[in-house]
Amino acid sequence: MNAQHNSSNTLAIVGLVIGIISLVFSLIPCLGTFAFIPGIVGLVLGVIALLQAKDNGHPKGMAISVVVVSILACLISVFQIFFFSNAASKLKTERKEYTDCQVLKEDLTVSLKELKAVTKDIDKGNSPLENMKKVTQLGFTIDHIKKESVRLECDIDFENMESAIEESESTSENPTDKKDDRSQTEESNDEE
Repeated sequence: MNAQHNSSNTLAIVGLVIGIISLVFSLIPCLGTFAFIPGIVGLVLGVIALLQAKDNGHPKGMAISVVVVSILACLISVFQIFFFSNAASKLKTERKEYTDCQVLKEDLTVSLKELKAVTKDIDKGNSPLENMKKVTQLGFTIDHIKKESVRLECDIDFENMESAIEESESTSENPTDKKDDRSQTEESNDEE
């Protein structure tokens, strides 16, 4: 009878080690998706140890902890799998092929403004997980715009992105000033 207790205890110890390793790996972004399989192995070992302990009337505490830790590791791993696959599918659907440099520049300006707003939101500490997703998506969008600008041979200075945001904000704040400048230029051309 003591040999069966040692057998279920050994299964519980091995399952607990695998479950803890799986739980630690499940908490690491991207790498956590691979923690699902060891989590299942730990869960199976924990259930077997629990059944053996129940049949033999031995303590079930360690076997229960193996089951709980392994289930937790599997749940976190599944969450990461769905989170990253969902983010990847959103990124694929949001890409568009540009045919005009002006539209490309406008989309770049909008993306940069959004990035600046999200960065300010992150600095305030508001919803970090949601903002992390937005920053990732905006990063991929800006990278796509860069690739499209090379393909279309657009003249865009990506090195001065910050000044491009400030410039676009100042022109959007004073659209009437630009219109007045254009009308004055047209009047001076008419006089000549």
